[in-house]
Amino acid sequence: MIQPNTFRNTTRTALLLLMAISSTFSLLAQSPRRKQFIETNGAVQTIKQDGNILYMGGSFTGAGYKTGRAALLSTSNDFPNPDFPRVNGTVNAIISDNNNGWFIGGNFSKAGTTTVSNLVHILADKTVDPNFLPNPNSTVQTLTLAGGKLYVGGNFTTIGSNSYKRLAALDPVTGVPTEWNPGVNSTVYTIDVQGNIVTIGGSFTQIGDKDYSYY
Repeated sequence: MIQPNTFRNTTRTALLLLMAISSTFSLLAQSPRRKQFIETNGAVQTIKQDGNILYMGGSFTGAGYKTGRAALLSTSNDFPNPDFPRVNGTVNAIISDNNNGWFIGGNFSKAGTTTVSNLVHILADKTVDPNFLPNPNSTVQTLTLAGGKLYVGGNFTTIGSNSYKRLAALDPVTGVPTEWNPGVNSTVYTIDVQGNIVTIGGSFTQIGDKDYSYY
């Protein structure tokens, strides 16, 4: 038989436990802060905040801000801009669009929350350009903006639904490829444009129906 005092103590203990569980669920229900917060490459086993400083210890060897595979920094501050879209795969080339935005090429399938393949235009407001969707079917290795065209080289063989083997020139606003379509039989790694002369380098041996050795 349980004595009254024991029953009251048991009830109080259960109530305190219930309150603790309730507090835990309230904490878990809060949205975690994803931007401007340090992440580590290993377990964090202890934390302590002292004023504005948060100390952490654990089995990690590095700590920093998660940016994805591309980051926007300023020349005076190495703090990455938290609003720049995260790219989920390899980035091989980033160039300015000459309007405070950027073209990014590589091997990826998403920028921010937008599904986009291997080539993306980030606008000046750090959002993904919804009207620029060339979607090359494989890796972009190099980008050059010249003469009102965006020259793209890499491993791809199609842009959109059209055949463009490893080299193309796009409209930088719409992402639509021009009629210029030389066709290269292997990877293009670099492009230089001077006036109407386009020079490329890579691992190819043929451009169109002509034989070349890498250059």
